[in-house]
Formats: sequence, structure tokens, C-alpha cells
Amino acid sequence: MIEENIKIKHREKKFFLNELFKVKILWMIFIFISILESISFLGIPYLIKLTIDSLIKNTMPLELIKIVMLMILLNCLQFILKVIREYIHVKLLLKVEKNIKNELFNKTLKLPISFFKKYNEGDIFTIINNDVGVVQDFIATILPMSIYNLLMIFGITTLLFYLSVRLTLLVVSIYIFVLILNRLYSEKIKVFHQNQQIMRSKYNTFFYDSISKVKTIQLFNYKKYIKEIFLENITKLQEKIIKSNMATITSGAIVGWLIFTGTIMIFGYGGYLYLNDLITIGGIVAFSSYYARLNEPISFIKNIHFSLQRSKVSYKRISKILYQHSVETNNNFSIDQFESLEFKDVNFIYKDNICLFKNLNFTIDKNENVAIVGKNGDGKSTIIDIISGFYTVSKGQVLINGYNIFDMNIDLWRDKIGIVPQKSIFFKNTIIENIRLNNENYKIEDVIKVCKTVGMHEYINSLPNKYYTNLIDNANNLSGGQRQRLSIARVLLRNPEVIIFDEMSTGLDALASSQLTNIISNVSSNRTCIYITHDLREIKKFDKIIVLNNGLIESFGNHSSLVNVSETYQTLYNHSMQKEGV
Repeated sequence: MIEENIKIKHREKKFFLNELFKVKILWMIFIFISILESISFLGIPYLIKLTIDSLIKNTMPLELIKIVMLMILLNCLQFILKVIREYIHVKLLLKVEKNIKNELFNKTLKLPISFFKKYNEGDIFTIINNDVGVVQDFIATILPMSIYNLLMIFGITTLLFYLSVRLTLLVVSIYIFVLILNRLYSEKIKVFHQNQQIMRSKYNTFFYDSISKVKTIQLFNYKKYIKEIFLENITKLQEKIIKSNMATITSGAIVGWLIFTGTIMIFGYGGYLYLNDLITIGGIVAFSSYYARLNEPISFIKNIHFSLQRSKVSYKRISKILYQHSVETNNNFSIDQFESLEFKDVNFIYKDNICLFKNLNFTIDKNENVAIVGKNGDGKSTIIDIISGFYTVSKGQVLINGYNIFDMNIDLWRDKIGIVPQKSIFFKNTIIENIRLNNENYKIEDVIKVCKTVGMHEYINSLPNKYYTNLIDNANNLSGGQRQRLSIARVLLRNPEVIIFDEMSTGLDALASSQLTNIISNVSSNRTCIYITHDLREIKKFDKIIVLNNGLIESFGNHSSLVNVSETYQTLYNHSMQKEGV
């Protein structure tokens, strides 16, 4: 446990240092500009002291003009430096955000499907937006501004001691009392902020999930309950925000009162020192000005610990994505041509320690057309995810040409297979880009050819913008059968050696299902095809049919043999025929 904590802390430190290193030039420019700005900022109150003291002493007008001109110059310089610093700060913020989000997004694209089963889209959305914002703010704002404020504290304290040691000791005693008070409040404020962050994450997740499921909510008249939960969540969030803000405001008000009281004491005690020739009037004015400017950097520095804790909480959530195990390998090993796929004594443990497969064994050879059938929940689609490299097996091996699939480069292996999913996914883009997926190696002629193969060319050609027609909201401007055909066209364009069809007939009527089966039959020659289904109306001609039952292969063979020997196959086949009215 101790070693694990040390490892986590080391990884956390490495993460922050790496992100800092990526923006080191902007960071150093920011610090340099901050130093110059603090010098110009601190010079003005001292020049005011010289001006007041010169007026009291009836100094020559030329000297006064020089001091005033120097103040104007410093004020202009401070303004210019502040603008530059803010510009660099914005650049720094955006650069850090880009770096972290780019790293997270790239990692997300490589995560196993099991991760997305564990965390929903709302959780991931909250991490990438809210938590990245907290870490981004710490790296690009809190850390560099800490250096700036430390410089301000050092500079102001030095000038305070220079102007009056006795008044400075009074200021120190006031701030000791302020820091003690802040210490008492800081733990309460920290708890309030943490509760607020947790509730905000819960609210964001619920809001995102509700929006993504609005069709189901409307269909089942679920709106009343969802509204109640929404109001409950937003009410709780507002309560947390009020408590957090009130704690912060109360603490700030008390500190403000103490600081103002300190100002009164400075003028009172400063007057006494002036009467004893221990300080000038200009010195008192300059001292009070520096004292007023001291509170902001001290307040900033004392809150660094809280900001650090917030960023650690957010980093912990970010690390759920960033350090999640990826199924991809970094080697370039692949196969030249597909010859065989073998599941050898494969066990697969699903979430909650449910064993989906136990000692699963089967082989699919080159150019075989194989159907894998079984009831819902028998793991048919999980087999596809394992073949695709999305899931690792708990025990046993998945062999491609005799090589373990997880010793291969998954991207190179995926180039050799094509999957037509049960639910086709399309992007908000043109038809042609949805088919070739931004691969410019495929020309319009190639796309037209595969669309003719799946019987979509004439329809697409009848559209006003033809292949450059935009698809909207996952291609909902197309029918279910048309979406499936485009999905097949997308796979055919890549000309894979192995094509896997997952529950293609789901949601389609008998005619559309039959038309798709004819298309599949046409594209299956001289190619390995795997057809996953629980609907047996269209698989009589397959070379081999594997029947799954409760995670085991009950039997395999062709249709003629299975219909006589497999009880599961008989049940599924009879059910399919009843659908067709046979």
C-alpha cells in the first residue's frame, strides 16, 4: 500500500512537471514580465512619498516635475506590462488546455471498450471539461502567479522595513492574527468546495445523460420524474454553492475588517512616530499604500494549498483516463495475409466477476463463411470485441495465423478486418466522407463502385448534392436499411480480408433483411465472413454454424445437421420461421 502511494505521488509529480516543461518558454516569459511589472508597481508609492515630502520641504519645482514625470512613465510601463502579462497568461492557459485535452482525447481513442462500460459519457465529459479546467488553472495561473505574488510580498515587505521598522512590526502582528483566523476557516472552506465540486460533477453527469436519452424520456413519458431529479440536483448544487460562497465571503469580510483596522492603526501610530521625527508624512502615505497592496498577494499565497488540493482531486479523476490500460501494443508486428482465427480455451470474465465464456474453442479458416448464433446474452457480440482487440481474455489465447492477437499491432490487424455493427454509426459530414472516413487515398470512383455493390448509388445520385449530401444526427435522414448498406459500403471500400456482420437484420423487416442477405452473399465470395445473429432466417447456406449456449459451444456444423441435433438451434430456427409466418 505504501509503495503504491509512493508510485501514485511520483506519477502525479511527473505529470505536473511534464505539463510545465511543455510550456516552459511561455512560463519563463510570464515570470520575467511579472518581475518587471512588480518593480514598476512598487516604485509608484515611493515616488508619491518623495513628492509629498518635497512639497512639505518646498523643493524646487524642477525636482517635482521630474518625480511626477517618472511616476507617469512608471504608470504607463506598468499598464503596458500588465497587458503583455495578461496576453501571455491567456496563451499559457490555452496551451496547457490544448496539451492536456489532446493527450486525454488521444488516450480516449485507444481505451478498451470495457472502460466505456464502466464510465458513462457524462463522467468522461465532466473530466475532460471541468477537471482539466482545474488542473489547467493551477499550472497556467496559480503556479506562475504564486511566483509573482511572492516577489510582491518580498518587495513590499522590504520597502515597509525600509520606511519604518516599528510600523512594519505592527503590520506583522496584524497579519499573524489574520493568518490564524484564515487557518481556522480554511478547512471548512475546503470541505465546502469539495462538496460543491462533487455535487457539480453529479449534476453535469445527470444533465448530459438526460439530454442524450431525451428520445426515450419523451417516448415513455418519463419527463415528470426526470424534472424532479433535475430540480433536486440543481437545488442541492445551489445549496452547496451558497454554503461555499458564504464561508468564503464571511472569511473575506472579517479579514477585510482587520486590514481596514490595521490601516487606522498605521495612521494613528504613524502620526505618533511623525511627531517624534521617526517618519515623514510622505513615508506614512507610502507605508499605508504598500500595506494596502500587501493583502492581495498574501491572500493569494495562503490559498495555494487549497488550489493544490483541488488540482490533486481533479488530477486523480483525469488519471482514470490518462493511465488506463490500453489494449494497443507499440510493436509493428502483423501478418501478411489472413489464414486462420482460433479461440483456444478462452475464458472471459465480465464485470461483477461474471464468467461469460469458459474454455471456448473454435477455428475459422480463410475464405470460410461462418455464422455464430445463440440467444441474447450468450456473448456473440463480445466475440467480435475480442476479435477486434477491444477486450482481452481472462484465460486462453486468441490466435491469428497461430500468433497471439495481443502480441500484434492492433491497428495493423484492424486494417485487415471490417466490421458492420448492429447499430451503424455515422458522423455529421457528407456521405462520401462517412464512407471513406477522411482517407484521401480513396477516390470518388472507388466510393461509387462500392455504393453500386450495395445498391445505394442510384438513391445517392438522386439527391441534390449527391455524394456530398450532409448526413445529420447519425444519418437519421436515411432509413435503417440504407444506413446498413452505407455501413457495408464503408467496410468494402477498405477491401478487408475478413468481414464480420453483427446482428444485421435487427430492426429490419423481412424484405429489407433478405435484401441485405443477398448483398452479403455477393460480397462474401473469396473472403472470410463471420455472421453474428440470433435470427436464423438467412444463414442456411453458411459453410459452418457455431451454436452458443450459456458461454459454451453447444454444437457446430451446417444447417442440415444442426436442425436435427441442436436443441438451441432448433428453438432459434423455429422462432425465426414464426417471424416470417412459415
